[in-house]
Amino acid sequence: MSNERKIYGGDTLECVLVDQAGAKIQASCKRSQITRVQRYLRVGKWKVIDTVKITGVGVGQYRPTTQQYKMTIIGDTSITPSDYRNDNHFLNLANYEEIGNGKLKPHFLIGMCT
Repeated sequence: MSNERKIYGGDTLECVLVDQAGAKIQASCKRSQITRVQRYLRVGKWKVIDTVKITGVGVGQYRPTTQQYKMTIIGDTSITPSDYRNDNHFLNLANYEEIGNGKLKPHFLIGMCT
């Protein structure tokens, strides 16, 4: 029998959220919160999210936003309806010429939609 200890990161739900100014942030929640988050956070629906954990993003090669921080939905997070309405999908596609000539930073995903 091996003494090797295996560590697993666990299941998480990863997404990108946008605020009313169009600023995007990477967000995640652990497996224990996935059902609640899926029920209350619907694509295209505006919500107020209160009491979250904010941490710096890792130095990994790929990030879904240019934001330097990541939001984590925790057990104390409340998700309530919002009166704010906006049908803009905040879609920003990359310019093909910038992709081809290498102007875009390679550590950001290209064509990310929220």
